[in-house]
Amino acid sequence: MNKSLFKTLIKLAVVALCLTVVIRSIELDSVTSVLANLDWRYLIPPILMIWLEPYLSAKKWHVLMAHHGHIPPVGQLTRVLYTSNFLSLLSPTAIGADALRVWMLRQRGYRVFHTVSSMLMDRVMALCVLLGLVLAGWVSARAVLPEGVIRWVIPLVCLGVLFGVVLFYLPPVVKRYRCIKTALAMWYRRDDHALRRWPRLHALGLKTGMTLDALFDAFQDYRDRPAALLQVIFWNLCLQGIRILQIHFLFLALRHPVPLIQEIAFVPLVIILVMLPISYFGIGIKEGAFVFLFTRVGVPSETCLAVSILTYPVILTGLIPGLFFFLSDRDTLSVKAIRKTMNPDASEAAVERPSS
Repeated sequence: MNKSLFKTLIKLAVVALCLTVVIRSIELDSVTSVLANLDWRYLIPPILMIWLEPYLSAKKWHVLMAHHGHIPPVGQLTRVLYTSNFLSLLSPTAIGADALRVWMLRQRGYRVFHTVSSMLMDRVMALCVLLGLVLAGWVSARAVLPEGVIRWVIPLVCLGVLFGVVLFYLPPVVKRYRCIKTALAMWYRRDDHALRRWPRLHALGLKTGMTLDALFDAFQDYRDRPAALLQVIFWNLCLQGIRILQIHFLFLALRHPVPLIQEIAFVPLVIILVMLPISYFGIGIKEGAFVFLFTRVGVPSETCLAVSILTYPVILTGLIPGLFFFLSDRDTLSVKAIRKTMNPDASEAAVERPSS
């Protein structure tokens, strides 16, 4: 079976399973009644906030790109983010949003390594902020979580990932990583014939090595720039803050206000779960997470599901500026043109450090 088709079937199965479990536990008529009681005025703030998200993302990306001496205007980065978000929705399985951003900035004269390095660092810092918020939420809400493994797996995973990120900055780890990398490269050359007998293992090893190299280079690039990283953390906190506020206003729109402290506790965890690459756009995962978490603090399950449903039209309205930018540059930004001009060796260029 084709690998891409297999991944598609797995994601569709996850979507179907999660939605089936959620729908079977809730009467759809009650969800419809909740949505019919919607106060449309409270949808305006979430829509405005989601339009603001690309600007905040552009601000932190601008800080990271400036480290390399390349300082693209925030307005240009905002336009790239809007357009790539819209185009990735048109072709979610073929060209991801990050690949589109790399391509669009390369078209504007920015080096692939610098773009990928700043993007990877942005992803790492965003993940660290989210994990920190999840840990803070776990401290305040652990009493309502179920007993047993689920209650403790959240902090253990968060602390494990954060510990791994910190390790990348320690000099002994840097030195040891370089030694291991050199030893593996020598082993690859020595046993190349044997590895060729297991092409999948060989390909996995190469892909893993390239990914680790890209992450390692990104960490080392910003190791001596704590001020820049603190700025990125600040903008990430602002970004996650407005995402929490979006959910707050959606609950208000359904005439069921939820204390902000509970939303701070649960929304970052929902975002983390939606980021897992096991579903399309988090469909099914998001609905299950909303119902599972917010029902534990007394929110009716139909209201939880209704809030999750409302996030989709809000997200779609956030793509309107991207549609406008796409139409204004449709000759150079068609999916066909991007596929034709995108360098198939971009991944190699992304992990190869420039000589200058």
